[in-house]
Amino acid sequence: MKRRQFHKLDAVWLVGVLVLLAAQFWFPDSGAGLYTDTWSNSARGKRAFYLLASQQTHSIRRNHDSLESLIGQLEWDSEWGATEPTLCILGPTRNPTGEEWSRILEWVAYGGRLVYATTADADPYTIPELVVSLDKKEGESSQDSHAGMPDVVSELSSEDEEYAWREEWNVSGEEIEPLLSYTGSVQVARRLWGDGVVVVVSGDSIFTNQYLAYGENSLLAWRIIEAVGGDGELIIDEYLNESGTPKMVQILFEMPIRPIALMSLAVICLYFWKQSHRFGPFLPESTVARRNIVDHTDMMGNLLFASREGSYPLKLYLRQLIQELGLKKHRGRERAVLEPIARRMNIDVEDLVKLFKEAAEAARSGDCDSKKSANFIRKLSRVREENQTRSTK
Repeated sequence: MKRRQFHKLDAVWLVGVLVLLAAQFWFPDSGAGLYTDTWSNSARGKRAFYLLASQQTHSIRRNHDSLESLIGQLEWDSEWGATEPTLCILGPTRNPTGEEWSRILEWVAYGGRLVYATTADADPYTIPELVVSLDKKEGESSQDSHAGMPDVVSELSSEDEEYAWREEWNVSGEEIEPLLSYTGSVQVARRLWGDGVVVVVSGDSIFTNQYLAYGENSLLAWRIIEAVGGDGELIIDEYLNESGTPKMVQILFEMPIRPIALMSLAVICLYFWKQSHRFGPFLPESTVARRNIVDHTDMMGNLLFASREGSYPLKLYLRQLIQELGLKKHRGRERAVLEPIARRMNIDVEDLVKLFKEAAEAARSGDCDSKKSANFIRKLSRVREENQTRSTK
């Protein structure tokens, strides 16, 4: 027997299976697939800021866990003496819920540090409990003094050549310290909360690839992060981006479903690899003899019995019987046609008319079971038998 050769298509299937098996141990982290996350190289992406922060701090990571899980882990680490990290939520796809804000601010009150920037072009927003609002500027800012940030100005204008700033909503609230203003509108503010600090930024444009490429904007963006005063780990949240976007296929490649999905794909590849080749010689073509009407009737009867649907066969039988009796031709004189048959069956003609009406109603109902249908067909078969007996005499 001639051995089957290894074709180029086999190499493709083999590589596909090996890739799926290797993905069980190393799976590339491609982010949420948004053009605004820290993986994106687009103008609105924040990959440049992530690389900048990686150079400025000794420890940085992205967060993919829920905020509840993240805060729980941070509280656990702080109990063992770890330095409180800085949590950055920069232009999330969705804002935190009320429960998530309560959990975040509870952690901040015990010494946590938070930098929160709203999404550019977002609607006016108020942070619950913190009582800090981002809304439309009304007149000049009432805050004359600015806490300021080192090496950068505290008041920007459209004529500045060192910095580029996109004016967003005005930051206002109780006990805030303005850090940066643009044409009189507070754009960055700091708020002490318990033992921790919250810095609120009106818009995330300063952290995008497009704006970081201009002048001294990279210095300004990092000074905003330093405004919380932290020197520990820097955590950039991606959970609000991932949970705020609709996902269909992507959820199959996230833990803990990913191993099952990858193994299923590997099995499918092996199956189609096997089916892509013919094994053994061709089988001779076989011709099936034509079936007679009895086989066809038996098959239809078995199918109807298996479906437990009695209305359809009852409808067919009743239609055939009405045609044989010629009831449609004698419309209005049905009793005259049925009376001789009822006399031979020793029943009243009204009972026979009632049988036809009940059978027709059951056939039209669509939910007549097979037992009830068989009972009607059995009674109607007696009518048919008596009519055929009369025809032969």
